[in-house]
Amino acid sequence: MSKSIDLDAAVQDVIKAGQIGRPVFVRCLVGVPEAREDQVKLFVDLVMNIQDWIGEVIERLYAVGTWGPGLSICVQFRNGASSIISGKSTRELLGDLIILGNHGAIYRDAFSGGMAKLARSFPESDSKRAIRAALEAAVESARPQTVLEKNP
Repeated sequence: MSKSIDLDAAVQDVIKAGQIGRPVFVRCLVGVPEAREDQVKLFVDLVMNIQDWIGEVIERLYAVGTWGPGLSICVQFRNGASSIISGKSTRELLGDLIILGNHGAIYRDAFSGGMAKLARSFPESDSKRAIRAALEAAVESARPQTVLEKNP
């Protein structure tokens, strides 16, 4: 099992055990590949990964920046939780993760290679297509987008 899968499993175990309470904020800093399509796929899968940890429907998301050199995405969930995912094009895929719960926190500082692999590759679904459409529209328009999907 790769370290990234171990990290995802560890995060899920901590959340399920109630060790941090309900997750209310996730900050994810990640080095992303240079190709636009690879970035889109990575960001969509990261959003879905975080949504899985939060366990709630996405209300809306918005983006600052552009595909390529640097992009930050803010995701707001129905239960009031939020996340910020910031990606910068780098040769080395670095990552940094903070998850704040209402009773504790999880930190995973600066690890190499893991963040890009942390995002499980979710199968195509209506939910994944809705998140991708909202994300692409948010980046292109620089305006908040509603994500039209059902419960995760």
